[in-house]
Amino acid sequence: MQTSFAGFSEENAVVNVENISIVNDTSTTKTFDATGIVEAEKYIVDAKNGSVNLEDLGSIADIELDNQDTGSFDVEFATGVTDGTDDSLSLALSSVGVIDNPDTVDSEEELVEVTINGVESIAIDAKGDSAVDSMAML
Repeated sequence: MQTSFAGFSEENAVVNVENISIVNDTSTTKTFDATGIVEAEKYIVDAKNGSVNLEDLGSIADIELDNQDTGSFDVEFATGVTDGTDDSLSLALSSVGVIDNPDTVDSEEELVEVTINGVESIAIDAKGDSAVDSMAML
């Protein structure tokens, strides 16, 4: 992504696509609006260069967040998607945040704040070292 994505203008613009991969090619935070994407099973976000927030997800899908060193990661669902009382998803984290090096005097630790709105249960799969400040489920 070079700029934020504002979603598709028509309903059901993307169907039968299981995985949506998003890479931020810039150092500034971007937003990916999933309007028009129908029942994707997984969103894969590579935030090596800059963070990407997800909004207006039309269904609950698993999320993989990779290579985000700092900042925050926010996920928001479209109206009505998380109205139930038993919404759940899997969140895979790989190289998120920065772990402090115990062999140095200075603290290198950088924590990433993760917020996922409307989901009651999140199964976390941390691959490698990750440092997350908080898990907010609003």
